[in-house]
Amino acid sequence: MIGRVYQVISGFYDIKCEDKFYRVRAIGNLRNLKLNPVVGDLVVFDESLTKIEPRKNILIRPKVANIDQAIIVISLDQPKFSSFLLDKFLSIIEFQKIKVVIIFTKADLNTKEDIGYYLKTYQSYLTSLDDENSYKKLNDIFEKKISVLVGQSGVGKTTILNKVSLNNFFTQNISKALGRGKHSTRVVKMIDFNNGQIIDTPGFSSIEIQMSQKDLSKSFESFDKYSQRCKYRHCLHQNERLEDCNIKQLVQSQEIPLFRYNNYLKLLDEVK
Repeated sequence: MIGRVYQVISGFYDIKCEDKFYRVRAIGNLRNLKLNPVVGDLVVFDESLTKIEPRKNILIRPKVANIDQAIIVISLDQPKFSSFLLDKFLSIIEFQKIKVVIIFTKADLNTKEDIGYYLKTYQSYLTSLDDENSYKKLNDIFEKKISVLVGQSGVGKTTILNKVSLNNFFTQNISKALGRGKHSTRVVKMIDFNNGQIIDTPGFSSIEIQMSQKDLSKSFESFDKYSQRCKYRHCLHQNERLEDCNIKQLVQSQEIPLFRYNNYLKLLDEVK
């Protein structure tokens, strides 16, 4: 049988196949080869999980595969907004060629942050607890897609999930379906929702980039596109002369914001 992994817990894999769930272990050969199935994987199984089908993409943290879109949930306040953290998320996700949606939460608590670049460049939404209509705009983004929610602890992922479930007349409180109570989720878990799937992930205070400087130089979608006009194929947009680097020229002309370029240089330093 072929099914999709919905949850990994204590060495067991919860797999959905034809509207039924099965809990199995992986065969020893997979474990010996250090091939670890993750949530979102399509797998072959019977009494045991025997094979992982080829993945179209994979994220390392959170560990999920075969994603249609990554929904970055980031707060404008409490925790304080960080364009550097947002760009770190974006570099990791866009490097995997995964569609990005950004949801800015707690917009009512902070109206000072300049997020115009992100609103213009990405499919983005502003939400606030005192504006129910801001959540209704999110109704359709999950439809017929496998979506993973990523973000720090405390940014409001639970609120978004519950608001969207109410707007879509979900029969069960989505937090309960995902195992969320008063505390944040501790496992990666997929549920069916709105003719698609949502993968909820644990919040975290830090995230590491696991790519080379060369990969990072092309990680942002805009950098990947514009770097094709750099003089050198492996231009890092760092120490090259202005006339040789199209990214630097676009920063100078303000087509790429200086703050984003500085975030990129900081990320570049992290992956040395």
